[in-house]
Amino acid sequence: MTKWRLISASENPARLVLTAFTALIVAGTALLRIPAAFDGTQPSLLDSLFTSTSATTVTGLATLNISEFSALGEVIILILIQVGGFGIMALGAILSVVASHRMGLHQRKLATAEFGTLDNGVLAEIDLRGILRRVAEITISVELVLGFILFLRLWTGGYENFARSLYSALFHSISSFNNAGISLYSDSLERFSGDPFLLIPMSAAFILGGFGFPIIIEVLRQVRGTATVGVRARRRGLARIDPKRWSLHAKITVTATLTLIVIGPLVFAALEWANPSTLGPLDIGEKLLTSWFQGTTPRTAGFSTIDIGGLQEPTLLFVTTLMFIGAGPASTSGGIKITTFVVLLLTARAFYRNTDQLIRIGSGFDLNSVGGAVTFGLPITEYSQLRAGLGVERNEINSAVNRNGEQRLSDELAEFIDENGKEATTYELQTGWSRDTRNRTFFATRGTNTEFQFNIKGPGSDLEYYDTSLEHERYFRVGAWVPGLSDKMVLSMDGRVA
Repeated sequence: MTKWRLISASENPARLVLTAFTALIVAGTALLRIPAAFDGTQPSLLDSLFTSTSATTVTGLATLNISEFSALGEVIILILIQVGGFGIMALGAILSVVASHRMGLHQRKLATAEFGTLDNGVLAEIDLRGILRRVAEITISVELVLGFILFLRLWTGGYENFARSLYSALFHSISSFNNAGISLYSDSLERFSGDPFLLIPMSAAFILGGFGFPIIIEVLRQVRGTATVGVRARRRGLARIDPKRWSLHAKITVTATLTLIVIGPLVFAALEWANPSTLGPLDIGEKLLTSWFQGTTPRTAGFSTIDIGGLQEPTLLFVTTLMFIGAGPASTSGGIKITTFVVLLLTARAFYRNTDQLIRIGSGFDLNSVGGAVTFGLPITEYSQLRAGLGVERNEINSAVNRNGEQRLSDELAEFIDENGKEATTYELQTGWSRDTRNRTFFATRGTNTEFQFNIKGPGSDLEYYDTSLEHERYFRVGAWVPGLSDKMVLSMDGRVA
C-alpha cells in the first residue's frame, strides 16, 4: 500500500508538489525544534509548525519573534524561504538538469504544475530546461546584487558590524525577492524608516519578484534579442523593449502593476499624512519614502517601516485590499493575483438608471437606481454557460409633481413608501443560464440568444425578494425567405417574460 501511494504521487505532478511542500514544512518544523535552533525557551510544536509553514509558503506571518531563534534557527528559516519561494519542483528539476543534462516528459509535467503558466502562450514552444536554468540565474543574480547593496549600506551606515551586515543583507535580500516579508529585527524595518538606500532597493526587489518569472523572462528575451528563451540562439543585438510585442499576459500584469504602484503610495499618503501615530511626526522626505514603501509592500512582501497598529481604519481597509489583490500569477506573492483582479474589473458593470413611471394622469413617480455587479461564467458546452455573480443596488423614489406643484402618488405607491421608505439598498445574488448560437455578438444575422436569470435580494438588504426572467432573441435573414429582397436584410425577434 505504501509503495502504491509513492508511485501514485510521483505520477501525479500536482500531488507530488503538495507532497514535497508538506515534507519541507514537516522537515522545517522538526529542525526548528532542535535545541540548537533557539535561544532560551523552546518554542511549542504549534509555533514551530506555524513558523515553518509561513517561511515555506513565503507568507510572512509569525507567532514568534524571529530573534527568539538562534543563528542556526534563522538559517533554517532562510533556507525554507529560499526553497519555498523558488519552488521545490523547479529546484528538483534544475538539479536533475545539472546532473544529467536532460529533462524528460515527466520532469516537464512537474515543472509545469509548479509554475502553472508555461503553456499560456507567454512561454509556449520553449526549452523548459533553459527556463529553469534562467529562473535560477535570475534568482541568484537579483539576490546577490541586492545583498551587496544592503551590505554596503548596513556596514557603512553603522547599523551593524561587518559580519552581521553581511548576514543581515543576505537574509533580507532573499526575503525581499521571494516576497516573504520576514525580517531579522523585532520591529521589521521600522529602524530604517528614513533610509532610502535600504528601502528603495528592497522595494525594487520585491516588486520585481512580484512580476513573476514568465514576465521577467519574456522581457529579457526581447531585450537580449534572442529568438527563444532558454536556447543558445543567435544574438541579434540589443533589442528595444516594445510592449506591443508582449503577450497579453505580460501586458496585463505590467500595466496593472505599474498602475497600483502609483495608486498605492498616493492613497496611503493621503490617508495617513496627518496621522500622529504614523506619518504625522515625520518630515516630508520621510513621509514620501514611507508612503512609497507601505503603498507597495502589502501586495508582495509585507514588510513594515511604521507601526501597523497605528493605521486608521480606512487605511487598513485599503492595505487589506492591496493584500487581497496580490501580484503576478507566477510570483510568490499572495492574494488572488493581479490578472484575476483585472478580469474582475473587466467583468464588473456599473449603472445609473432613471425611470419616469406614469401611473395615471397627474399621478406618477421617478425611480433613480445606481449600482454595480460582478458576474462569472462557467462554460458547459460550446454555446451554453452557467453564470453567477454578486451585485449591489440603491433605489430612490421621487414622487411626480403636477402643474400646481402638488405631489401626486397612487394609493399603492403611497402605501409602499409608508411601509418601506423612499430609499432602499439591496444586495443581490445573481444566477443564470444562457445559450448563444449567434454568428457574432454585434450585428448578428442568424442564430439565437437565450438567457434565464434568477436573482435573490438577500440578507442585509432593505428589501428582500427574488425575481426571475427569461429572454429569447432570434435572427433571420429576410432575403432567404422573400425573393427580391437583399440577403443583408435581417429580422430580429425578441421576447421577454419576467
